Amino acid sequence: MFSDSVKPHENTGGPTGATHTITRSGALLAGMTRALLLELCPGSVVVADDVGLPDWGGVRLTHCESGRWLCVLVESSLPDGVSAALAAGCSAVLTVGSSQDDFSRALEALRPGAHVFVPSELVKLMAQQAVAERRRWEQRAPANADTLVRLTDREREVLRLVSAGKSNLEISETLTISTNTVRSHLRALAVKLDASSRTRILANARALGIAEATELDKRSDPRRPLSA
Repeated sequence: MFSDSVKPHENTGGPTGATHTITRSGALLAGMTRALLLELCPGSVVVADDVGLPDWGGVRLTHCESGRWLCVLVESSLPDGVSAALAAGCSAVLTVGSSQDDFSRALEALRPGAHVFVPSELVKLMAQQAVAERRRWEQRAPANADTLVRLTDREREVLRLVSAGKSNLEISETLTISTNTVRSHLRALAVKLDASSRTRILANARALGIAEATELDKRSDPRRPLSA
């Protein structure tokens, strides 16, 4: 871990003497992280905290003045741990294999107003995971779309109109339902298609080959029953 030679950085992790708390799931990793912090920021105070990271298998280092924190993850928690940490508000993510320079830049990310820092190799790993997941969706879509995702007739109607570029208001007027009901159907589609936006709903539905999101569905009247 952090195999480069130690080079104190005058702008790293706030002023000398800053106080940090460190949470841990493993005393060895916590000790290594603490030692490196003290090398880079002489005079810093590190206070142990027994609250560990939730199933991420790493340590959390918090800058007490800014409230921002970084985490050092073990290899077994990758790549999901990176996304989980960022979603929880982490300002920087490292692994036991990160370089000393990355650790220094991660400490700088604890300053108020600083940008989130994720090493390039972790960004690449997350991108590879996303591509692999997309390929898995595409490979299983032709034969398994109907069994993987069970959509109601109304959800299919809403999906077809979303695919046509209709707004919530236009969908409600076409189907004679309220905009609140439209939003409820969209939320249901988001859950079933593992999506967080209209764009992702369509992308995932098309990857699965669902007719209402593709050119396969040619019906002119979206209110016609699916059996027609």
